[in-house]
Amino acid sequence: MGDSEWDALRYAFGQEARKDALDWPTLVVVGVAAVCASVESPLGILDFTAKKLIELVFPLAGVIIALALPAAQLSLEMIKQAQQLSARILSGPGLSEKRAQLVESMAETARARLRPAWRAVVYALVSFLLAVMGALGLFSKNCPLMANFIATTSLGFLVASAIWFFPTVRYGFRLHVFDDTIIAARMLATTTQQGAAAGPPAPTSQGGGQQAGNNPPTTSSSSPPSTS
Repeated sequence: MGDSEWDALRYAFGQEARKDALDWPTLVVVGVAAVCASVESPLGILDFTAKKLIELVFPLAGVIIALALPAAQLSLEMIKQAQQLSARILSGPGLSEKRAQLVESMAETARARLRPAWRAVVYALVSFLLAVMGALGLFSKNCPLMANFIATTSLGFLVASAIWFFPTVRYGFRLHVFDDTIIAARMLATTTQQGAAAGPPAPTSQGGGQQAGNNPPTTSSSSPPSTS
């Protein structure tokens, strides 16, 4: 690979990528669950063999990794839309602090919705690699306890990956946008009906009174003219 390919690989696993993927509560929950499930003691909550569990996790983790490309395409589309909308807001006349805060809020919201998708892809990759280790018997060939721990940890990261996909998926199903559109349409319909019920405004003539005052008064007599 050339320098550009190595740079892309280093960027994919760089400090920023690790920071976006790292979530200590998830790691603690997965670790504790793996220990409790793998230890052969009253704390054990699953009755399984490491080999069967690896056979279950391995293909599922591969499927989730395959979903990384569609997720990346969705992320790129969302980033493009956010950039275009931000450019239109910032390039408009009369830039104000309120508009700048709106762009900042939009960027923070988009980043908060896309970070879980990246985290889900990384956890699926970790689950896949652990499943490969378990299938090959690395570090666990002669240690059933380690084999159980690797299998349950792989399953834990697989479950965490599936869960962390949902924030981004939910962001794509923002049904409240339709609620806002319906409310705006109803308000517009109500305003239009009220305007139609009031009728057109009466015509007014600004110079009518003045023109009538300038005309000389007319007199009329009901009696016929006298003749002599």
